[in-house]
Amino acid sequence: MRKFFSEWRRKFGVLTLVMACVFTGAWVRGYTTFDRVTIAGRETYSVLHFSNCRFGNGLGVFFFHGRIANGNAPPRTGWVSHTYELTPEQVQKQVQEHAAYATSPEAKAEGFWTRNGCGFLIGGTETSSEVAIPYWAIVSVLTAFSTWLLLSKSKPFAGRG
Repeated sequence: MRKFFSEWRRKFGVLTLVMACVFTGAWVRGYTTFDRVTIAGRETYSVLHFSNCRFGNGLGVFFFHGRIANGNAPPRTGWVSHTYELTPEQVQKQVQEHAAYATSPEAKAEGFWTRNGCGFLIGGTETSSEVAIPYWAIVSVLTAFSTWLLLSKSKPFAGRG
């Protein structure tokens, strides 16, 4: 057993499997809880959302929002977590309203742009950017990569000479 984990790829395989489990846990937690992590800098700040229905199609997304502070003080670095108080119908209405705004002439006049498909979203303005990656994509890629690292046979090292 010790020999099995002596290679770097096996150790990295276990690490990616643990990462897949963490994202799966965030995915499941997102059905009842909205988490937001804010990372403040001097001129910019970043916000990470872990959610299942606030953004996207309700299947769960990891949402990143970056913004330039524009002279305003950026928010404090920290973590905010709260449970959903909206019914699924109210959440669906919010999603539809956001989708309608994203394609409206008002949004285009403000410089808002967006591209989306299969649950992925990328968009923004001159002072902000948004990226949403569905949990299913993160978990499936990490799991497949972990499987390959853990189960593939390593080739013997052919030294120089």
